Amino acid sequence: MLSIRYSIAIFTVILYTLCAARAQTRGDKYLVGVGKADVTGPVVEVGMMGYAAPDQKGTGLRQRLFSRAFIVGDANRPNHCFVYVIADLHSGDTAIRNGVMEKLQALYGGLYTQSNVAIVGTHSHSGPGAWLNYLLPQVTTLGFDSQSYTAIVEGIVNSIQRAHESLTPGYLSLSKGLIHDANVNRSPYAYEANPKSERASYEGIGGQVDKEMTVLSFEDEHGKPMGLASKLVSCPRNLPIP
Repeated sequence: MLSIRYSIAIFTVILYTLCAARAQTRGDKYLVGVGKADVTGPVVEVGMMGYAAPDQKGTGLRQRLFSRAFIVGDANRPNHCFVYVIADLHSGDTAIRNGVMEKLQALYGGLYTQSNVAIVGTHSHSGPGAWLNYLLPQVTTLGFDSQSYTAIVEGIVNSIQRAHESLTPGYLSLSKGLIHDANVNRSPYAYEANPKSERASYEGIGGQVDKEMTVLSFEDEHGKPMGLASKLVSCPRNLPIP
């Protein structure tokens, strides 16, 4: 019987061979990079972003919030690229975006600009607020908090820096599948008021709510996984109970 050490070695060789073969069957080669950084702001005495309730303030830390940056570029023309940032925030915001773009300009000149950087949120309601550019969201958080804003801007920039530093030739692949029991329609009665023909067109992706998850995989040219960007329609309003 082979020892555990030899078994692991053989498995590693087989896995590497399969990954290399998989990479060779990929389509176009890109320049790809991924990065992750902390965007957790003040966790106490700051109103949370989401429920518009002045008395809902943070009382401690359960889990940290992150920004995940993905960069895709032309393998032959590295300056032709774009950045897609997914942060554990309620949404994107012009104040956050302007702060990020100012720092990127100082770091990279004209490489990352308003035309090739996208910043979106996971729509989490479970993080500190007081960082948005607009008046209405600031009313229930009793104003703007510079610590909350700075943590998000610096975290997003750090994630982009790490993605930039990890840039390497690689491949992208797209997968889709149905995820059941993960989201619900908050107003099924209203949905049922839609024409039957329209409702029938959505049966293939879950019916009352879109249950199709899309995953974009990033791999280096040797087939080594680098990161995943996923999309599943949901309104993540609450923290799960441990």
